[in-house]
Amino acid sequence: MTTLDKRSLRALRKEMQIIFQDPYASLNPRMTVGSIIGEALVIHKLAPTRKQREERVVQLLETVGLLPDHLRRYPTSSPAVSASASGSRGRWR
Repeated sequence: MTTLDKRSLRALRKEMQIIFQDPYASLNPRMTVGSIIGEALVIHKLAPTRKQREERVVQLLETVGLLPDHLRRYPTSSPAVSASASGSRGRWR
């Protein structure tokens, strides 16, 4: 990975992900869930317009069992964050 050029490294980053262990330390409480998820789409140029970004974020939320209205919620208002911080699993509905 240290020998990759800039373009190859960018392509590789699209295939990698970071899994944060402590959601309270890793999520910005001033950003909505949609903004947090959409940030990666902007960085990797995967959704050029705001509408495309929002549609893709909604699709991703639904993939993990969340509702589209979670897009405008804040991570600190989520029971799922509380559940993952305590080590239990829960649905955020």
